[in-house]
Amino acid sequence: MNVKKMFASLTGVLMLATMATPLVNGAANYSDELKGAYEYAYSKNITTMSSIDGANMYGELTRGQLAKMIANWAEKENGTKVDETAVCSFADANTAEGDLATYVKKACQMGLMGQGVDNFRPNDKVTRGEFGTTLSRAMWGEKYNGGTPFYANHLTALKDAGVMNKIDTPNQMEIRGFVMLMLQRAAEKVTPAECKDPAVILACALDATAAACPVACRPATTDTNTTVNTGSQAAGDLNVSVVDYSAAVKSAPKGIFVANTLRFAASEKINLDTLTLKRTGLGSQKDLKKVWLERNGVAVTNAASVGSDGLAVLNFKSNRNVVTTDEKTQVLDLVVELDTTATVGAEFAFDLKEVTSSAKNTTVKGMTSTYRVSAYEVVKLTANIINRNGANAGNTALVPFEYKLGNSTDYVIAEFSLESDSSSDDRDIFVKSLTFRNIGSLDFADTFKNVKVYRDSKVVSDKVEVNGKDITVSLGKDTIKANRKAIYTMRAEVATLEDISKTVQLKLKDNKDIIADENDTNFRTTIAFDANWQFKPGATVLLYAGELGLYKFNGGKVMFEGNANFPKTVNVGVGASDVTIAKGKLVVTEPVELPKIEIPYNAGAGTWTTTDAELAKVLRRLVLKVGDKRYSADPDAAGKVVFSDVIVRETSDVELLVSVSSKATEGSEIVIPNLSNAIMTDKGSYQNNDGDLVKDDIAGVIQTAKVLIKKPKFTIMADSVSTQETVVNDATVKTLMKGKLEAKDKDVNVNSFKVTLAGDALAVGESVDVLFDLNGSSFGNATLRNGGSYTFNSLGTLKAGSSLPFEIRVVPTIGAAKEIYLEVKAEGTDANGNPAETSTEYSATLEVKGTADIEVTNIVASDRVVEPNPNAIVYEGELNVKNGSTTLTSFKLVKNATPAGLTVTNYKLYVDGDFVEEVAADHAANINFAGLTHNLEQGKRKVQVKAKVVATPSVTPADYKYEITDVEVNAKASGKKANTYFAKGFFNLAKTSTSDAVLTVKLTNNSPKSIDVKAISFADGSKVASASVNNQDVTIAANEGTVAPQTVAAGSSIEIQVIAKKDELAKLTGVTYTVDDGGVYTYKLDNTIASVGAWGQFFSSK
Repeated sequence: MNVKKMFASLTGVLMLATMATPLVNGAANYSDELKGAYEYAYSKNITTMSSIDGANMYGELTRGQLAKMIANWAEKENGTKVDETAVCSFADANTAEGDLATYVKKACQMGLMGQGVDNFRPNDKVTRGEFGTTLSRAMWGEKYNGGTPFYANHLTALKDAGVMNKIDTPNQMEIRGFVMLMLQRAAEKVTPAECKDPAVILACALDATAAACPVACRPATTDTNTTVNTGSQAAGDLNVSVVDYSAAVKSAPKGIFVANTLRFAASEKINLDTLTLKRTGLGSQKDLKKVWLERNGVAVTNAASVGSDGLAVLNFKSNRNVVTTDEKTQVLDLVVELDTTATVGAEFAFDLKEVTSSAKNTTVKGMTSTYRVSAYEVVKLTANIINRNGANAGNTALVPFEYKLGNSTDYVIAEFSLESDSSSDDRDIFVKSLTFRNIGSLDFADTFKNVKVYRDSKVVSDKVEVNGKDITVSLGKDTIKANRKAIYTMRAEVATLEDISKTVQLKLKDNKDIIADENDTNFRTTIAFDANWQFKPGATVLLYAGELGLYKFNGGKVMFEGNANFPKTVNVGVGASDVTIAKGKLVVTEPVELPKIEIPYNAGAGTWTTTDAELAKVLRRLVLKVGDKRYSADPDAAGKVVFSDVIVRETSDVELLVSVSSKATEGSEIVIPNLSNAIMTDKGSYQNNDGDLVKDDIAGVIQTAKVLIKKPKFTIMADSVSTQETVVNDATVKTLMKGKLEAKDKDVNVNSFKVTLAGDALAVGESVDVLFDLNGSSFGNATLRNGGSYTFNSLGTLKAGSSLPFEIRVVPTIGAAKEIYLEVKAEGTDANGNPAETSTEYSATLEVKGTADIEVTNIVASDRVVEPNPNAIVYEGELNVKNGSTTLTSFKLVKNATPAGLTVTNYKLYVDGDFVEEVAADHAANINFAGLTHNLEQGKRKVQVKAKVVATPSVTPADYKYEITDVEVNAKASGKKANTYFAKGFFNLAKTSTSDAVLTVKLTNNSPKSIDVKAISFADGSKVASASVNNQDVTIAANEGTVAPQTVAAGSSIEIQVIAKKDELAKLTGVTYTVDDGGVYTYKLDNTIASVGAWGQFFSSK
């Protein structure tokens, strides 16, 4: 037995999770594949960073860093040993950072890097060709050495093994995240390290089932019944069956259709290799063109032909061959393509014969349903481009849609439409997936992240798989209604842009790139490209059918973002250093070097100026702070300030700091221009691609504050406190001021805090107690009388840039209505003894009122419909008593004259359910409850007025409307109104439908008496074609419609129907009815009474 060859064929990795789970931050910035690669690398100590953000996944790496990563990987995964006899001495090894010099030697003695050279170049960046060569040596030793160039054979081998997908850019700088990903892939291709131990090799050779032979090292086994295991790690159970078998014969169209659903039920992660099917039935083998498996519309196997023996072997694609315990991975669709010449009536089915996989135990059983070939014609789906590019002046090339990075968070990279053409209106289709080829010049996988597909501004898919230049979008089942068009937009964020001016253009290669099935049949739609898709403005075709828009990315954009809250003027002391005069952000989408910043002195626009007698000498230094880096610039002899070599690697906070001369004069000014592209010269560069960063690529402004040379100052920053209210002799505590003492640029010793009483004069005997809290604790208190003040001393030292919170509360002892407030001011000194002071600030006003305020609020709707009764509520509201308790001295209902149909007497006033007063007789203008002495406590008090209401028969509906026009409390009008319609019978209206110009309304009698509906009203009767009440025709005259009385018993309902004339809108506005109760009462409930129904909805459709 060739033991070495046997173990070389084994695959898989035994991973023991013995370390803490790494922290995956910033998940939105990394694909699931990259996150998995990071977790793998962390578990193997290939990276020691405990978070994915810290691992710099999109960063380049040096040869020294690669030496450490590859040495650790080869030792742990491949069991590679160090040849300590090998001479590995490099002249530049000591230039490697940290501990990398050790790994430089180790990688060399493993035979992986630095073979036959004097200089290792540990700080040089690694290209894809260099990394591929190193990884190939770690996997296969010297097997692929000797190619031209040196990396050629290595890269080809890695691609053939499925480790490295892209090998056409060998000089591209390699990325750390991709290195981790390829190391993870490679680990699945090599023999586990433990299997290379001589003792293990011998044990497995003697008895592969013995305990001394680890499971990972045992040879593959075959279950002769139903399964073949092709991997070295046979593990898990796999059950393969047909989910939706039917004994009934089903129809199949000529073309493509989804036959049955298969389930690959796995007890753990299993890799599938092949599925073998056996054709059965009376049909001809020639009828069957191809058969394959799909998951969510994406092919997971090859499209296999059926051989003369009736067998079809489906090979699973390496990147789509995994099933797990997750049911979403287990369900696959069996897709069949019939030849266009298939014989109508021919029948066929498939037996599930055999599966090869990594499973230890596999059961395969079942057969598909039987299908009969039919002449059924499936729905046609037409694809077309949206937003086609224009042509250049010579009609020789497309003019791309151009983007500049930073103008948006994501970008449109494709727009297209799919239109259903169905012979009937009930054959909806659902789109499952689309596959595009990127024919543009940029690398789709490296450039874009968070790719999403939108339809009608809604995300319909974020499941995008990139395989080289092919991009597959899974839509699940996005339904397109019969004979409708759907417009799709693909948007993506830019992860990195290696080269500026690169393009993306997606292309549907052929009609099989669109996977869409009929909703009811699962038959695949036929796909066609729109006849007008091709674009040929001149002699040359610039856009072929299937090709979408061309988009160009012109590199990054830099944006200055100012801080709106930064002051316009900054006070700077004589001789002060590093005082911030501008704050904001510098937003970049990739690392850049800014163009040179030049600020001359007093030379026109874009220069700095001063009013100080020192002229250009007043400015000692400017400092530009970007993130944690400081760039200092001293003025030259002419006063010019220059910043150069400013590197910005990521979006960073920005500050501009100024230092002034000790000879500056207090009261003078310095004006520095704003930070923007206006002060930039020459060109900068984009660091990832060496493209030029011109000043026009830089937008935005950070405002620079005017420098005022002044003695040190600190401030009182007062919070917003609303006016406080109380009543006389109500000694409650009120907060008049909250805020903080704040030092801007220098430490200040706060010596005093003065509080002065202002506002209306206090009388003899009146006073205000002031309670002063500092930093959350009581500092002191004082009693102030008319115009008095008090100074709180020795508050402590206030550090520059810090603040000290304070609060001032008062307890008033005031016997008459008036308004007062406080004036406050603080004073102190700086470290040099220079005086410092705040401006005078003012507290909120304290309003001392003679009585409490009362606010009136209606409780019930202003247009109630109620039955007249001896204890009817004519008004119900709420009195909100503020600022202490008070006395209710009067309560008046201002009203219109009581209508002829009503007699209202015995008005009774209640507060919180307590009877207060009665007015026996009715009055035309008002009902006035006067001379009251009822105490009202602070808070909300419920008020009611009840009365005896008697109705008499009348033919005039207005005779039953009782209107209150105002409510006065303690002789103060509130402006509140309340209307009550007293009716012996009443109803509710509700719209039930509006279609084809027909309005249908349901009338429900919710009163205890029967009513007779006699008429209905319209907004405009000329727009009404016809109407009916309870299926009885209505006679329309002007805006009224009469009908023979329709009786509606208590609790019953009828329908009112209004039909509008063509292209008109008919509105129902009222219902007239009568109630017979010892006499006939005529009522009309109309759209002024909202409680009857939603009148605004009672209109027909056009």
